[in-house]
This record gives sequence, C-alpha cells and structure tokens, in this order.
Amino acid sequence: TDSYAATPDHAALDVAGDIDLRAEAAINWYHPTASQVLLQKWGAAGQRSYALLVFNQRVYLAWTADGTTNLNGFVTLPALPERAALRATLDVDNGAGGITAVFYWATSIAGPWTQIGDPLTATGTTSIFASTAPLTIGGSDSTTTTPRTPFDGKGYAFEVRSGIDGTLVASPEFTLQAIGTTGFTDSAGRVWSYNGTARTSDRAFRFHGEISTWPNEWKPGGADVW
Repeated sequence: TDSYAATPDHAALDVAGDIDLRAEAAINWYHPTASQVLLQKWGAAGQRSYALLVFNQRVYLAWTADGTTNLNGFVTLPALPERAALRATLDVDNGAGGITAVFYWATSIAGPWTQIGDPLTATGTTSIFASTAPLTIGGSDSTTTTPRTPFDGKGYAFEVRSGIDGTLVASPEFTLQAIGTTGFTDSAGRVWSYNGTARTSDRAFRFHGEISTWPNEWKPGGADVW
C-alpha cells in the first residue's frame, strides 16, 4: 500500500467544478476483491477530493464536497484488453438542477473514447473539496468499507483536467521517462516522485514464483537433457 507515484498538493489540482480524469494501465480489471486506485487526491477524513478506481468489475468516480463524505458514481466495465484506458467526467451543475457523470474506455489515453453505459444523473448540484492531499497514481485508503489499494500492474499515462476536455493540470506520462528514473516533471508542471517499490521499468515478467527443487536429470558426457 506504500507503492505509488505522487505529486504534492498544488492550487491547479484543486478542481472545484467540472472534472475529467483519465488513466491508461495494464492491470487485472476484473479482480474479484481488490479496490484498486488508478489515481486519487485523497487523504485522511477532512482532506479528500476525488478518485478514479476499479472494484468488483466496475469503474468508480469518487469525490467529496466537504472533504469527508464519499460521493460516487460507477458503471460495469465492458470486456477490456489487458492494457486499456478509462475516463470519467463529472459535470457538477448540468443546467437542469443536477449533476452528470459519464464513463468511457479506449485502447489508449489518446482515444478515441467509447462511452460505457448511459450517463449517470442525480438531482442537486455539487462541488469538489479542495484538499491538501497529494495527487497519487495508485495510493490507498484503509478507512473505506473495502480498503483501497494501489493497482497491481503497469501504469502508462494519466491525466487530470479542470473542466470536461478542459485544461490539463496533471499529465504524468511514464512511457516518456528514462528507465530507473527517481522523479520527473510532467507537461503540466507537476513534479512527480516514487514511493515504496513503484518504479519506471520496461520489464515484462512472464512468471513470478518459486521452484523448490530442480530434478536431477543432468548427466555427464556433454549431452543436453530437456
């Protein structure tokens, strides 16, 4: 739970109105029990803003208006490839006395985007609390009913936009970083660092596990044994 990338709180990240969150990753999208954080600006009670996560075969957009009370919308995930991009937008005042959340997926963060399900609406307008929490790629929260944990896999690119299709306020692209780098500044000016075992890597592991013993099938004489 301590493995993630983070950038400190910044005024640009305190999006109070419409917001647009995007994430491209390769993870187990359909993990049966893990609540996996893609990105979040979410701290202790009183310091919570917004989050994009996947849980129970659904993608969630969560936010608070007061820093504590969790509000969210979600849709069931379609069949996704291992590497895919998810996007969630929130219109805090849809002009009809309510709010609207819309979800999308694509093969990359560049789009084009395909809408997932119907737009979600609710009566009453809302806002997003300006917390002092850092923005994290991954991250955790042990206080929720289902504890949130960092996603287990690879993250490629992420975006936070102020406004739907609005101004980029965070845009870490990990595919642009040198292997082994310990930090970088994204195109929006946010400074990123790594925590725990999170790292920039181009390794593609085929297997993780243990072979307790190797069978004794090697023989003298120089012949290969398969």
